[in-house]
Amino acid sequence: MAEEEGRIVGHIQFSRGRIGETPVLGLGPVGVLPGRQGHGVGSALIRTGLEEAKTRGEVAVILLGSPIFYRRFGFAPGSVLGLQNPYAGVLPNGFEIGEEDFMLVVFEDVPLVGDVRWHPAFGEPLEGPGPGA
Repeated sequence: MAEEEGRIVGHIQFSRGRIGETPVLGLGPVGVLPGRQGHGVGSALIRTGLEEAKTRGEVAVILLGSPIFYRRFGFAPGSVLGLQNPYAGVLPNGFEIGEEDFMLVVFEDVPLVGDVRWHPAFGEPLEGPGPGA
């Protein structure tokens, strides 16, 4: 959490996911109070969270998000490693999740192959085995 003057102004969450049989962390959600957005709170939370993940020996962190925003933190498209976004497609409400929205940052040089799965709390993807499979 990010605090200013004893008030919580931002939050970041990580959960357990997998790429194949390799445990990874899923980043998200990240939330910042509207009045504090654009002031570096979210960026500080992300940088600190990634540093902590690396310190704890995590292999990689995955997320669904804006490539324009997350590249600055070292995230690259999953397709660079031949991984596919299990959530890519158009949702029933018309919102579209692009293949390029699945990104990861890798800390350890280990093979990352197989299905990408988020924590079961995030529900099933449009197609494929799903986060809890």
